Order: sequence, then C-alpha cells, then structure tokens
Amino acid sequence: MNKKRVQSYRNILHSTAVFGGTQFFLTLINIIKGKLVAVLLGSVGIGLSSLLANAVGCVQQIVTLGVNLSVVKEVSQANSEEDRAVLAQITKVLRTLLMISALAGAVLMVVFSPLITRFSVDDSRYGMFFLCLAPVVFFNVLASGEYALLQGIRKFKMLAYSTLILGGSSLVVCVPLYYMLGIQGIVPAMIIISLISFISLKWFVSKTELHTLPLPHVSLRQTLVRGKEIILLGMVMMLAGIFGTVANYGIASFISTSGSLQDVGFYHAANLIVMQCCMLVFTAMATDYYPKLAAAVSEGNVAVCRLVNQQTEVVLLIIAPVAVWLITVIPLLITLLLTTEFMQAQLLMRYMALAVIFRAVCFSVDYIAVAKGDKNYYFWLEGVFCNVKMVLFYMVAYHLWGLNGLGYAILCSGVIDLLVSTYFSHRRYGFVFLRKFWLLFAILTTTVTACFLCSFLRNEWLSYALMVCLSLGTTVYCYKQLDKRIDLKSLLKKKFCKQ
Repeated sequence: MNKKRVQSYRNILHSTAVFGGTQFFLTLINIIKGKLVAVLLGSVGIGLSSLLANAVGCVQQIVTLGVNLSVVKEVSQANSEEDRAVLAQITKVLRTLLMISALAGAVLMVVFSPLITRFSVDDSRYGMFFLCLAPVVFFNVLASGEYALLQGIRKFKMLAYSTLILGGSSLVVCVPLYYMLGIQGIVPAMIIISLISFISLKWFVSKTELHTLPLPHVSLRQTLVRGKEIILLGMVMMLAGIFGTVANYGIASFISTSGSLQDVGFYHAANLIVMQCCMLVFTAMATDYYPKLAAAVSEGNVAVCRLVNQQTEVVLLIIAPVAVWLITVIPLLITLLLTTEFMQAQLLMRYMALAVIFRAVCFSVDYIAVAKGDKNYYFWLEGVFCNVKMVLFYMVAYHLWGLNGLGYAILCSGVIDLLVSTYFSHRRYGFVFLRKFWLLFAILTTTVTACFLCSFLRNEWLSYALMVCLSLGTTVYCYKQLDKRIDLKSLLKKKFCKQ
C-alpha cells in the first residue's frame, strides 16, 4: 500500500481517536449517571425524562431553523480566509438570530405545554413539567450558537472540554436532585444543566480570537437579509432533523399511550446503552469526516469514492468488535449500569447492537448528499422516507410483538436503509463501494450475526463460550485488518522511538 493511502487511513483513525476519546470519557460519565438514575427513578422516571428531552429537542429544532447547523460552513470559510470583518458580522448575525429563536422557543413551550403534555403522556399531572421546560429551550438554543462558532473556527479541544464539563455537571447536578426530589427533580436538573452548558460554551468562545473582534452594529433588517442564505441552507437540514426528532418523540409517545411508560424507559435505556458505546465513532465522523468529504467533492467522484470507502472500512473495523462484545455482555451491562428490572430489554439491546453495523455504513454514505449540498435528496430520503418508515415499522412491530418487536423493527429498518442509501447514491452520484469493502462487510456481518444467533442457545454455558470466542476472533481479525491499512507496527515504533 502506498504511503499516501496509508497516511489517509491514519488521518481517519487519528481523528476518530481524538474526537472519540472525549466521547469515551463522556460515555463513562453517562454510564455512572445512568446507573444512579435507574436506581433513583426507575423505568418510569427514565421514560418521563426521555419524553421531556424529546419535547425540548423538537421545539429547539423548530425555532432555530437549522441556523446553528448551516452557519458552521459560513464561519469556517471566513475563518480560513482570515476575513475578520466577515467573521465579526456572521457572529453578530448568528447571535441575534438565535436570541430571537430562543425567546420564541420559550414562548412556544409555555403556550403549547398543555397540548404537548396531552400528546406525550396523556396525564395532566405532568403538565407543570412541560410548562417549566421554557428556560431549558432558551439556554439550549443560545448554547447551540456558541457551539457552532467553536466548530466553525475548528476549536475542537475547546468543544471537547465543554462536552466533558457538561457531562460532569450533569452527574453532579442530577444525582442529588433525583435523590432529594425523585421525579420532581428532573426539570430543575434540566434547567441547571442547560444554563451550565451555555455559560461554559460562552466562556470558551471568549478565549478565542472571536472575543477580540469588534462586532459591528447590525440592524434587525440587515440581520434578516444577511441571515437569509444561512436560514435557507439550514432549513433543509433542520426539517430533516425535526422529522427525526418528531419520529423518536412519536415512537416514545405511542409506546407510552398504547403500552406503558415503563416500556418507554426500557426502550430509552436500551438505546442509551447501545448508542453510548457506539457514539465515539459516530461523533468522530460527524465532527471531522464531513469537512474532509466536502473538500473531496471539489476533486471529483473518484476522490469522493476513495474517501467514503476508506472511512467506512475504518468505521466497520472499529464498530464490529464493539457490536459483538455488546451482544455478549449485555446482561452484565444491565446488571452493572441499570437494575435487574431492565433485563426485559436485553433482547432489544442485542438487536440494536446487530443493527449498528448497517447504521455505520449508512452514516458514511449519507454524508455524500450533505457534502454535495443536494437538498432535495437529503430532505426526501433522510428527512421523509427514513423517518416515516421508522415510525411505521416501530409502531406496527410494538403493537404486534411488544418490546421485542422494537428490536425486529430496528434491524429491518437498518437493512432497508443500507439498501436504499447504496442504491440511490450510486444512481445519483455514481458512488460505488469497492470489492474489498463488500468482502470486509460480508465477513464482519457474518461474525456479528453468528454471535447474535448464539445468544439464543438454550445451553447458557455453550452460548457464552461461543459468543466470547466469536468476539475474540472478530477483535483479532479487525486489529490485523486495521494494521494492514495504517501500518500500525511502524507507526508505534516511530512514536516510541521519538525522544
């Protein structure tokens, strides 16, 4: 393998390690917090907490109009060109737009809280919970703007530190409040955490060159004119995001109203454990992969295909060992991180772990549309099709088979997403996965599926013996494949020999 390709794989792995490392520590914090919350609040409290968080997410995405997402491109471009005047103007416009959005979001939460309560839990006892979420929306919207500024000027270490502060503060704040107030402490904790998030991000921005910029006076009319392009670009991303948030909110609400709040807690806990273990990879992709892919688009389809194939291979080689070990140790994780009450969700968690393989591949491919600025494709496929399909699958499966049915739906949804994304990205952009990728994907999918099937064996000792063997084999295989791509031995030797 030539040096240029080796370096490309190394860069991908390096970014994954840097951004994923922060997520790893955050995951540890969330694991500890999740265990304590499960003990203090139980499945009902976790279910209610997830519904409140989903409600905040929906309102927040609606009022921001995707400005906090699309403005990253504007800030990054101005920063790379070292145009201080444009950077100052964008900063001022962003903060003005998001202040308006924050105030609108707080008002909407107050006005529509009775409707949101009825839709979420159909229990007026929880009406005050949703009413008091207005400050959470306000501070979260403002914090999203500061986060976008740090991302745009590529202050990733500051973003990492702010994330760790948020994770640590959530543990310090939530546990005492939950212990003293029980379920009544959920909303106060959310308010305090949102305030801490905003203050920490604002402080980090004040330590950058943005703080030295003389922010110009920009009238409301000028703000709207200058922000028009940012808003139009962000609205497509926002609408797709809203569909996803609303879909998750609708699923949780359907489970709550047609089943029980306890099942919502099981579903949320399962999703939390599995996704927390995989977020280190997805976070790295979302932070670093997109700008690289956007740059590759200008070089042509060959460069895009090469980067997407390399990125997906690295992701698979990291995520496959995570998936098999998750399938193997799910009961242990439930015992350590939650309570025995959540053992009912272990099959659901194993289905989620199996589906992660398909989600990882889709994640890589779907970024092509974003990098190319293909608004129609991204909106209709990611925003509409995927979310409508997900809601229908989940609702039907839950209605027919209960909690385990959600696992069936998650796996089917992941397979269909992969087929659809691969087909349309080929038809629309000429993208193809290379033969060696399909070979790697087939091998890893087979081993993960075999591990999953072994969990159904009645002989528990045989079941776990086979799962551990498959997990070890998959881990060794992925390590060797990764070593072939980045020349790991040479890299380590070079690192250790440096003095």
